[in-house]
Amino acid sequence: MSLEGIWEPTEAVLEGNQLPEDFLYSLIFKVEGTNFSIKIGGDVDAGTIKYIPHAIPQALELSSTEGAHKGKIIPAIYKLTGNYLTVSINIHGSTRPTSFISTPENKLFTAKYTKKSS
Repeated sequence: MSLEGIWEPTEAVLEGNQLPEDFLYSLIFKVEGTNFSIKIGGDVDAGTIKYIPHAIPQALELSSTEGAHKGKIIPAIYKLTGNYLTVSINIHGSTRPTSFISTPENKLFTAKYTKKSS
C-alpha cells in the first residue's frame, strides 16, 4: 500500500494535548513518490521519505530539506488501512516511536488522516 496522495487530518495530538479543530484545517500532508510536504498554515516542511522495510509497526524516516525541521531526520511509525492513515512522529528526538499514543512524557506528535479524493 502506498502513502501517495494528499492526506487531511481528522485528529492530532502533540505531547498529550489534543490540537484544536482550526489547527487541523490548516494541516495538509502530501506524498508524491519519495517526496513529502507538510503544510501548516502558510509554513511548509518538505523533504524525502525513506521506508524502513520489515519494521513492525511499519516505519519511515522523514528527511527534511525545507522548513522548520530542515536538516533533521524525523523517525516515525505509521498504519495504513485503505484511505485511513495513522502516524506517530518523534519531532524532538532520534528514537523511533513505539506506539500511536502521544503523552507529555514521550513528546510525540500523533495524527489520524483521511485520503483526499482525487
